Amino acid sequence: MKRTLSLLLAALTAASLLVACADEGATGGQDNAVTTSDVTNDTGPTEYKANIPSDFDFGGYTFRIYSYPDPASGDFWHDYDFSYTEETGDALNDAAYRRMRDVEDQLGIKFSVYNPPNNGGDELRKSVTTNDYAYDMSCINPRGSATLSQQNILKNLKAIETLDLSAPWWDQNCVSDLSINNKLYMITGDIEIGYKKSIALILFNKQMAADYQIEDPYALMDTGSWTIDKFTTMARNAAADLNSDGKYDDTDRYGLNFYCNFIANGMIASGVKFVTKNEQDLPELSFLSDKTISIWDKYTSLFYDTTTCYSWSRNGKPGTEAYKMFIDNRALFYFNEFHAVETLRQMETDFGILPIPKYDESQDRYYHCINPHVAMMISVPIYNSNLDLTGYVMDALGATSKNILTPAYYEIQLKTKGARDDQSEKSIDIILGSLTYDMGYIFDWGTIGQFTLTLVDQGKTDLVSSYTKIEKTVIKQMDKAIDNYLSIQD
Repeated sequence: MKRTLSLLLAALTAASLLVACADEGATGGQDNAVTTSDVTNDTGPTEYKANIPSDFDFGGYTFRIYSYPDPASGDFWHDYDFSYTEETGDALNDAAYRRMRDVEDQLGIKFSVYNPPNNGGDELRKSVTTNDYAYDMSCINPRGSATLSQQNILKNLKAIETLDLSAPWWDQNCVSDLSINNKLYMITGDIEIGYKKSIALILFNKQMAADYQIEDPYALMDTGSWTIDKFTTMARNAAADLNSDGKYDDTDRYGLNFYCNFIANGMIASGVKFVTKNEQDLPELSFLSDKTISIWDKYTSLFYDTTTCYSWSRNGKPGTEAYKMFIDNRALFYFNEFHAVETLRQMETDFGILPIPKYDESQDRYYHCINPHVAMMISVPIYNSNLDLTGYVMDALGATSKNILTPAYYEIQLKTKGARDDQSEKSIDIILGSLTYDMGYIFDWGTIGQFTLTLVDQGKTDLVSSYTKIEKTVIKQMDKAIDNYLSIQD
C-alpha cells in the first residue's frame, strides 16, 4: 500500500496542475491567476522550490506550529495539514505527512505541532501576552486572525524579508484583498488545504435534473449564463409535496436545500463588495446599492418560498439531515462547501458540481469565498524573533505543498474520488480559480458580515432598514480597527 501510494503521489507531482488556472471571462478565472506557462517547461512540469540561500544555517531548529485541533479530536474543522505523524494509507493524509518530512529533510529542521482546543487563537493570545515565545507560525480562522491582528498579536508578513509573498504557492488574491495599510497579517495558499474545504459551491442531482428536463446547468456555466434567475427557475420546477398532506417538511422534495450563509456567498458571487479599499489601502464601506437590493430580493424570494426551499439552519436541523435529504434524492440543488464533495461517494445517484450563480450574463466572471468562521489562515505571532528562518520555512512548506499536497487534494480527493463527470472537474477549476476575500465579510465589523445571515434565518425581507440600524456601528468599529492598524509599528 505504501509503495503504491508513493508511486501515485510521485505521478501526481510530475503531473501537477495549477488550481488557479481557470479560464477568464465566462469560465470565471481570477485576475491574479498563474498561467500554465508558469508550471511547465521543455522537460515537463516544474518542481517548485523555495529560494533559500545554500549557506543559510537552520541549525537543526525545531519549528513550532500553533495549528487547529487534533484530527483525532472529533472536531470536523481540525488540522488537515500539519499534524500527521505517520502514513495511514489515506492519500491526502499521507501527502500532508510526506510534505512535512520532505521539508524537514530539505532544511535540516524538525517540526513540532500544537493542537489547541479551538481554531480561534485564544491560547495564542495568552502565549503572546505572557511572551513565552512558544510558536513560530500560527493557524487561526479568518475572524480570529482579524481580531488578533488588530490587537497587535500577529506580525506583519510583509515585514518578513525572507518570505516571498509573490511566489506562486501563495494565493495572490488573498495577498491583495486582505492587506490593510499595505500590511498583511494572514495568508493562505498551497501551504494548506483546510481553507479549500470551506469554499462554497452548489451540488445538483443529475437524475432529478434529467427527470424535470431543466436546462443543462453545465452548458449555462460554459456560456456565462448560469445566473440567479436561471437557478431560481430550475429550483422551482423540482419541488413536490411527496405525501400530499398539504404541508412541506423534511420528508418532502425541494428545489434547494441550503444554509443561511448562502445569502452572503450569493451576494459576493454576484459582485457585491461589503467593503472596498481606497488608494491608501484602507477599507471603506461599500455594501448598499441598487444592485445589492436587487440581489437580495432575488435570493430571498426564492429562500422564503417554503414549498421550494428547505433551510436547515432556519429549521434548526443539523447538517447531517440536509446531507441525507440530498443523497435520498429529495433536493435538486444542495448548497454546501467543498468538504461535502468528499463525503458523497456513497450517493447512488450521480451528482454534479456548480459554481455559485452570477448576477446576470453581463457579469464577466464568477466569484467564490471562504467560510470566515472555519477556514484556516496562516500567520506569525508578533513575538517571533527568528523571522529570517520563519520566512524560509513558510516558503519551503508552500513550495513543497504545491508539488505534493495540492495535487493530492485536487486530483485524488476532489476529481478522482469526488467529481463524477468532466464538467464537474471544470467546475472545480472555476471555483478554486475565482476566490475573492471580502474584508467586510471576513472581519465582520458591526456584524456587516453576519447580519444578512441572521435576517434570512428570521425570514425578514427589509434589507435597507436592517442595514441602516447597524451602519453607524459598522463604521465606528471599522474606523477603530483602522486606527489600531495605523498605530502598529513593524
